[in-house]
Amino acid sequence: MGIFNDLTGKRFGRLTVLRHEYRLIGKRKRIYWKCRCDCGKDTYVEASNLTTGHARSCKCLQKESRHEHTRTHGKSNTKTYRIWKGMIRRCSNSNRKDFHNYGGRGITVCKSWLNFSNFISDMGECPKNHSIDRKDNSIGYSKNNCRWSTTITQANNKRTNAVVFYKGTKFTISELSRKYNVPYHRLWQRIKRLGWSIDDAVKST
Repeated sequence: MGIFNDLTGKRFGRLTVLRHEYRLIGKRKRIYWKCRCDCGKDTYVEASNLTTGHARSCKCLQKESRHEHTRTHGKSNTKTYRIWKGMIRRCSNSNRKDFHNYGGRGITVCKSWLNFSNFISDMGECPKNHSIDRKDNSIGYSKNNCRWSTTITQANNKRTNAVVFYKGTKFTISELSRKYNVPYHRLWQRIKRLGWSIDDAVKST
């Protein structure tokens, strides 16, 4: 069972260690420490969780932190907060269907923005009919690379959107579609699949 390290009487965060006891977990005995939290509750904790700092209270500290976080920004039910949560989840949750387009290809959220207060301080509230957009889709979410954009702006900024030059100006196919009133999929097929010139693609009915 290794060297016994007596933690009796020691403090870890809000926890004061009272005594130890052995518990059978599977076929192995493990040491659990009975601790009294400053809030008055007793809890049993493994030594490793105490010494590494993973356990600092009977869980009352986590509850207070969550409450304080909600109370401080007061925006848990807003569109801006939902956008922030979605941004973090698609970069960190491998169970999401869209993870391969974000976290799966190395897109991350900067450390500062893991805190909602920092995020909203940098970005402000999301305007109506806008969402978060990365200026450079090859890198992650940060103050210097993000903006609030409309759906149209985001569509033009997709890494999969084709770019063409027509009459000396750079267009995405989405922009050409709107400018010349040609359905996007018809225009894309003419240019990309059939090899039409852009002039013919936008003028043919």
